[in-house]
Amino acid sequence: MKNFRKMSKKLLFSLVVVAIGILLLPITVFAAPATDVYVNSTSLLNVTYPYLCGGVRATTGTLDGTTCTAEFDYTTGTLTLWNYSGRRITTNSGDLIVELIGSNTIDSVGDTVGLWNYTTGGGNITITSASNGILNINVESAGDSDAIWAYSTGAWGDVSIEGNATVNIDHTCTNTGLTYRARGITANNISILDDASLSVVAKSASPTDYMAHALRAQHDITIDTTGTVYLDVSDHTFDNEAVGIVDTGAFYLDKAAKLTMLFSGAGYSGNASNPGPTFIPRLFDVVKTSGSEVYTYSLALSSGNIPASVVGTAITSITVVATGGEDPYTFSASGLPAGLSINSITGVISGTPTSVGASGTAEITVVDENWMSRTITISYGAITEEEPNFCELNPESPQCQEPTFCDLNPEDEECITSEEPNFCELNPESPQCQEPDFCELNPEDEECQEILGDNPGTGDISLAIIVTTSLIAVMGIGYVIYNSRKKTVEVN
Repeated sequence: MKNFRKMSKKLLFSLVVVAIGILLLPITVFAAPATDVYVNSTSLLNVTYPYLCGGVRATTGTLDGTTCTAEFDYTTGTLTLWNYSGRRITTNSGDLIVELIGSNTIDSVGDTVGLWNYTTGGGNITITSASNGILNINVESAGDSDAIWAYSTGAWGDVSIEGNATVNIDHTCTNTGLTYRARGITANNISILDDASLSVVAKSASPTDYMAHALRAQHDITIDTTGTVYLDVSDHTFDNEAVGIVDTGAFYLDKAAKLTMLFSGAGYSGNASNPGPTFIPRLFDVVKTSGSEVYTYSLALSSGNIPASVVGTAITSITVVATGGEDPYTFSASGLPAGLSINSITGVISGTPTSVGASGTAEITVVDENWMSRTITISYGAITEEEPNFCELNPESPQCQEPTFCDLNPEDEECITSEEPNFCELNPESPQCQEPDFCELNPEDEECQEILGDNPGTGDISLAIIVTTSLIAVMGIGYVIYNSRKKTVEVN
């Protein structure tokens, strides 16, 4: 009984500790998904009317990018656009996810907003794609305006562009009043993630500083993508514009294939009431000129080419070198000849070709810790068959296998090709050629030379190779023995 009580007390104590630990964890509030959304300004899609077909909401349909260009799933708050073309899209019923297929356009000429979540208490907007979808937002307004806005009275939401979505914003405020702004994206936090790309061009006719904003966040701006980001506020009536403004927090540049910021004056450094948000670029090459800054991710790849090679003979290894970015690196290759491969960790290309082939090219890719990648193309030479080696040692005796054509090299005891015999030479006993049937005396220098043209010898024998005593020549799987004295040929 005592043991049972002790165990019960220990168990109760453990449960209390776990409960306290849970209470101390940070609390994350998840907003509910949107239950309806307005498309084309006034068409409300919901559980009853989930489709936009022919520009009109419908109870049934099939999203195909032609007849039906929008479909809303109220259970997840997901609006899927496929080649949508219409006016502004808004919701006030919760977090909105916009899934992109094909090329879509929100044309909000005359409107003060293109894509807006004004849910009470704050609602988020997530724009994403799994198929390289595009969203173009065109806003031209005479009032204070935002292309993408996550705000309701006193409450902000986040805007995130994710997946491999591409968002292009062209925003112009035509009002010449002192306080009329053109803002690309305005939200609590703004994030460009994954493989997404963003382009913002914001223009304002106001003669006041900081009336054109590419990005405006209450807290953080984070760029962490393998895609490209282009922010342009350079076309403005007055002197100073802001590429990115944050009220608190920081402007984080974690990665991007390329970030281009075009501006004049203060650029990303803030406004009069907020003079200096923190801008944190890393792992980037910077090109700065007046009114622009270009940040290009510094990952690079270099390699030599693979020379011509022989089947069955290992190539001299080649090392692919990655620089910049953030290690560790992972290497891969496509199109290498059979038998060759690349070490995924070291980048060394090695191996032994296994088949004959023509010269060609292969692609080498490196991916770094940040999932940024670079690809280069290298070339490789032709791959030929290994030539047979007739000059090799006889395993049964220290002699060459073919003593007629090969000699034993006294320096390393390896067989080497012997010097070819000269059949056309003078007979030392008389001023005649050794082989008068195949050679003749050159009258100019009294040297023997080969008779050109038809074979002048007798009989039915016509040979390309003549041997004075006996000659063994490898021909396929047999050999020919020709004795010039007997004028006979034996084929085995």
